[in-house]
Amino acid sequence: MEIIKETEDSVFYRDERLQDTITIDGKQYTYELHTSKKEEWKGWWFCMYADFANNNLMPPEVRQKNGDRCFLASSSPFSADECISDINERISNIKLPMKKPDNVIIIPEGNIFKIPGVTSYAHGCNCIGAMGKGIAVQFRNKYPEMYATYHRMCKNKQYRPGDCYTYNHGNGYVFNLATQRDLSGASYLFIKKSLENMFMQASGLGVTDIAMPAIGAGLGKLNWEYIKEYIFEVAADYPDVRLHLVEKYKA
Repeated sequence: MEIIKETEDSVFYRDERLQDTITIDGKQYTYELHTSKKEEWKGWWFCMYADFANNNLMPPEVRQKNGDRCFLASSSPFSADECISDINERISNIKLPMKKPDNVIIIPEGNIFKIPGVTSYAHGCNCIGAMGKGIAVQFRNKYPEMYATYHRMCKNKQYRPGDCYTYNHGNGYVFNLATQRDLSGASYLFIKKSLENMFMQASGLGVTDIAMPAIGAGLGKLNWEYIKEYIFEVAADYPDVRLHLVEKYKA
């Protein structure tokens, strides 16, 4: 076997590369199965990964982490068969990217506060009580009582990642989505959880329309195309709540 890397306590060997295909929704996708062995002081480790190149099949968080290579990896201290079994199970659970449901309306550019007939809004927040940048500044200035409550909740650790603090402004609601823990950036997991909370609350309150900017992108530092897949997935479960997505804010 070819040695591909040596470290002070480990040697990595390349074994072989095999091609295989998977059929999803009637369409075939090709992937390359890489296997290798790592020798270290504890013994052998068998490693394997399925490389889907640019097929764009991986879940958003996997694609974000690994870029265009889009691979699933597995390793075992026992046998290559364990790796193969694990990889095959995970490949069988791959889902195609979500299609936009009818209740999500994409607006390339606009002002979320000026959409006719829409008086409820959502935006992404951190959990440290700061609304000092981006569109959050407008929410803070427009709804000072809401901001004061949000700030107090953060200070008392009552507002956590994935939460949704809903504020009634008299003619609608503001859904404050806890998409990031601090100022370091948003998380796909927190985005999905806060969206689930928002849609559940909105449905219970009888809210039919919500306007929302591109949460998690920009200051959140995540990929907007991947974020939209989570939005589509959650929104599809609440067809009676229309979400107006403004991708680029314009005053």
